[in-house]
Amino acid sequence: MTPCRLIYRSIAGNEVLQPEQLSTLANNAANNNRRLGLHGILIISGNRFLQLLEGPSKHINELYCKIVKDPRHHQIELISFETLVKAEFIDWSMKLLELDKIDTGVRSLLSKKYPMKDDIFHFPNESFLMTSFLVDMKHILSDR
Repeated sequence: MTPCRLIYRSIAGNEVLQPEQLSTLANNAANNNRRLGLHGILIISGNRFLQLLEGPSKHINELYCKIVKDPRHHQIELISFETLVKAEFIDWSMKLLELDKIDTGVRSLLSKKYPMKDDIFHFPNESFLMTSFLVDMKHILSDR
C-alpha cells in the first residue's frame, strides 16, 4: 500500500469540545491508528479542527470516509491528499493539541506567523502553509 498524507479541516460540534470528550476522542483515535499503522496530529483552535493523517492510503481513505459521515464534524474540507516521500508524524499514533491551552509566549510567536482573530488561530488556507503550520505544531509538542 502506498503511504500517503491527508489534511482536512472541519468545525467541531459543541459536544466534542468538552474536555472529557476530547480526551476520549484522542485516546480512541490513537488506539485505532496504532492498530492500522496510522500517524497524525489533531489541532483544535476555538471550534475548528485541523487534522493531519499519515499511513497506508487504503486505511487513510477508509478513515476519512468515516470522518466525513461523523456528526461531530461540520463543514469538512479536504485540504490535501498526497503520496509520501517521508512521514513527518511517525512517532505519534494521534497527538492532540488545543491551541488555546499553549503557553502565552508560544502563542505570541505563532501569532506573528499565523492569523489570529479574537484570540483564536485561524488555519491558513493554502495547503503549503497549512503543512508548515502542522509541522510547527509538531515541534511545539516535541519541545514539551
